[in-house]
Amino acid sequence: MYANRDRIPIYLSIIYGSGNIALNGLNCLWFSKMVKQMIAKLQGKGKVSVKEIRKEKKVPAATSPIVAPREL
Repeated sequence: MYANRDRIPIYLSIIYGSGNIALNGLNCLWFSKMVKQMIAKLQGKGKVSVKEIRKEKKVPAATSPIVAPREL
């Protein structure tokens, strides 16, 4: 491909190159967020999931976490 670089239009090289840089940047951002989340989980400061909230409040899975559960 490098040998045929003069046959590839410059605008395609710019489009593909900038797309590659953008996607690599997003991958780095995603990876850094995942590492931060993992460190927080290991330290006990992680985000609480909806399943954990349902276990604590004993809310049935069929009800929405937004609507208050009915007393049984």
